[in-house]
Amino acid sequence: MIRLALLVHSLHAPAWIHRLIKKIQALDFVDVALIVDSATRPSPSPALTTALRLERRLLGGLPNPLALSPLTETLPNTPVLHTDNINKIQSLRVDILINCCHDNLLDSSFILHLSSFLPTWTWPDLSPAAGFHEVLESNPVTNCTLTARLPNGETKLIRQASFATDPLSAARNQNHYFIKAESTLLWGLKKLNLEGHEKFFAGLMSWSAASAIAPFRVRPLIWRPEGRTPTSFNLLKLFFKLAQRRIAKALRPHDETWVLLAAKRADGGLVADFSASPLIVAPRGTYWADPMPVEREGRVYLFAEEYVEQTKRGRIVCLTLDGAGQVESRQVALERPYHLSYPFIFEHDGETYMIPETAENRTVELYHCAHWPERWEFVHNLMSDIYAVDSTLLNHNGRWWLFANVKGEAGASSWDELHLFFADDPLSAAWTPHPLNPIVCDVSNARPAGPIFVHDGTLYRPAQDCSVRYGYAVNLNRIDALTETSYAETRVEKILPRKDFLATHTLSRVGGWTFVDGVVRIKKA
Repeated sequence: MIRLALLVHSLHAPAWIHRLIKKIQALDFVDVALIVDSATRPSPSPALTTALRLERRLLGGLPNPLALSPLTETLPNTPVLHTDNINKIQSLRVDILINCCHDNLLDSSFILHLSSFLPTWTWPDLSPAAGFHEVLESNPVTNCTLTARLPNGETKLIRQASFATDPLSAARNQNHYFIKAESTLLWGLKKLNLEGHEKFFAGLMSWSAASAIAPFRVRPLIWRPEGRTPTSFNLLKLFFKLAQRRIAKALRPHDETWVLLAAKRADGGLVADFSASPLIVAPRGTYWADPMPVEREGRVYLFAEEYVEQTKRGRIVCLTLDGAGQVESRQVALERPYHLSYPFIFEHDGETYMIPETAENRTVELYHCAHWPERWEFVHNLMSDIYAVDSTLLNHNGRWWLFANVKGEAGASSWDELHLFFADDPLSAAWTPHPLNPIVCDVSNARPAGPIFVHDGTLYRPAQDCSVRYGYAVNLNRIDALTETSYAETRVEKILPRKDFLATHTLSRVGGWTFVDGVVRIKKA
């Protein structure tokens, strides 16, 4: 059992801390054994508080993560000590101190004293202005970082979660920050329980090393905006920027649509060159995306999402390609009264199955091919009551693994948290969640971007980079560890959109062919 102490400003705690405690209480290996009251009273900027309150009202009553209520409502029987009872705190033998305070309001000597005998976990960017500066400065990514200060004086990085900054709302962006604060802590506790104290802390990267490593990122890994408390000028500046962005979006002189590309790979090549590939364009009023090829009897059948402008939802089509990779014929393979996309196709026991994305229906659905390639019959739900996107199966080491991005709660995103599940049978309706979910928490590298493939004996997982915009680019990740208790991958290649594209977000291979999709500008209708 991991015994926690929570360091708070006062016994009237913000809503995000109450929500976090309830999630901790759902873990059977953690006990909140102590509340440490720092007796500090944060005084957030009145102008910022008023601006965020007004924005939340305009957005239809968006929840306020900083709304205060008595902590005794959530932890009625937990003992409370004040920061001047250091010896008493030490005698209670808790394992971890969770610092839920803003560092700039605490006596640093107290934190140093406490962390001299108790590992102290802290969010360095935690403040009433969390998530504000990224919106103000048009930074496309917001980071939420959790660190541990150890008794030996060393500070280590536990986890950094990154998500796409909401360019149109500081309030929504702040809400997302606190969701990620909860997520990073819960993940850290699960990993600590899985590995034990010695292995867990020994395996963490030092803060200084983490600060120096920033592959594929749009800003340094550790980033703290200047001026924690926004000024009135900052707020006025943000107001005009938000208005300008909304107007620019409404008056955008062009529309966008998705197209497909096909290219042959060079012998031994990991990726193909699409620079000269002709566009594969859907009929007027539709677009094609999420290409998923299958080779059968010497022919390539390309399954894809076909989005229909009239119905405002996608369906699955099968495109039969000629030897040059162009469309010979098109058939509708699957249509439902809700949005379908990302048609993942796989073989099992001599039969062909499809898992299309059905997140709008809050399901992960399995279909069997009754007649190739146009007739598919519903089998059952692999998962229910879950917002899971881009489900991708892998058969590896005697197990079936299902990768999918999951949007866990209101205010979160489907772009930045990759979850992993496993089962003995791909047709199973009982999938076990990986104990370290989400296994990736990074908007630049989480969401699946096509089937996992083997190249020269190595597994590669394509992943979307949504840090610039949705589906901006594709990363290829080498899978280094995949077990029931671990997952690790390394980014080895980045596939940027072609010069005439705005984005590319799916990559798939079959035989010598590689397929991608992309966003292009078109004239407004």
